[in-house]
Amino acid sequence: MKKFLNNIYWIILACIFCTNSFAQQIQARIEATQNGWQVIAVPQEFRARIGHDTGMLRIKDQKGNDVPYLVKTEGSETTDFRPVVYNRQLNTVDSTEIIVVDNIHKQEKQNYVFKIANTTAHKTYTIEGSNDQQVWFNLVSQGYIDGLYDERQTFTMKSIGFPRTDYSYIRITFDNKSSSPINILDIGEWETQAVPASYEKLRNTSFQLENDKKTKTTVLSLSKDYYSPVDFFQIHIATPPPYHREAEVFTIAQSRKSKHIRTRAYLTLHPENKHGDTVDPILDPNFYIRIFNEDNPPLQIDSVSLFQKPIQLIVGLKKGFTYSLEADTTWNTPNYDLRKAELQLPDTLAEVTIKSIEILESTKPETKNKYGNLILIICSVIGVVIVFYFGNSLLRDMKKK
Repeated sequence: MKKFLNNIYWIILACIFCTNSFAQQIQARIEATQNGWQVIAVPQEFRARIGHDTGMLRIKDQKGNDVPYLVKTEGSETTDFRPVVYNRQLNTVDSTEIIVVDNIHKQEKQNYVFKIANTTAHKTYTIEGSNDQQVWFNLVSQGYIDGLYDERQTFTMKSIGFPRTDYSYIRITFDNKSSSPINILDIGEWETQAVPASYEKLRNTSFQLENDKKTKTTVLSLSKDYYSPVDFFQIHIATPPPYHREAEVFTIAQSRKSKHIRTRAYLTLHPENKHGDTVDPILDPNFYIRIFNEDNPPLQIDSVSLFQKPIQLIVGLKKGFTYSLEADTTWNTPNYDLRKAELQLPDTLAEVTIKSIEILESTKPETKNKYGNLILIICSVIGVVIVFYFGNSLLRDMKKK
């Protein structure tokens, strides 16, 4: 019976919580200084409420209508065309075109990229490899290339592959018997380079340090605004080298009966790691870093800097018009046609200035009020059942007496 009553208590408490849940709302006024595509950097005041969830954001015009936007994606790598050294020879006797690509450093290769002027022609080719340009060994005997045009520009980039090899020279022979030669503008390779992630430093953060001699640990308690995501942090250590400490990042979730510690990351602190550490987004308002000192004196830590990945929105605005950037924690991701279009955007876009930020009073979302009223009715029915049950039990006890 006691267990039953306990469960009923928590159900009713949950009902009360659901019917009193609130939406967090915030808005900012923005003005366009030019026409066309522009970038809005989402302020940290918004991030403290939405985290990384851009679906909670809207851009409104003066009439309150949605202005579609795109979330600017930050590429983790860039790909560039890097030309290679090659010799080219047209042979009119047997109607072939021979291209020999130098690979004198004997790097492993499995394709080259050909920049070809637009044409509707198609070609067959063979590919051979050699280390001395005297004896050639077959790599591809009957290659075929077509689709040599791009409607968006006057040339196309076509990759021609072959089995992985490290020959010093690669020879590609095109057959021109059935059509004129194709215009090969250049030959090269796609070169991919990683792009360092950009972060913005969080404002309104604090930390406390506590050394525990008994457990030989140092615990850093870090606080930030609401649910501002932390993607990267940097511990500023004043202790001179050498030092080498293991550490863990964790959060604490409080439940009705106990608290649960969730490890978020493991770190190694040493002088070479001055740039910081990345972590999966931490949304908790408070989190902790435990440093295992073992038999060493505690590190002297001056401060801890917290960073997050910025969010930028691409939107088309009109000069002289006022717009608003709004966030509501009950909104879902909008479905704009803009996200399905292929836009030709310039490399750099003007950034819109945020004029003012207003944090609105929390309000009950209408959609949740309907469910809240339903839950309240259910809880009332449960309450009536409980009263009837105990009243009936009391009457039976009185009759027995």
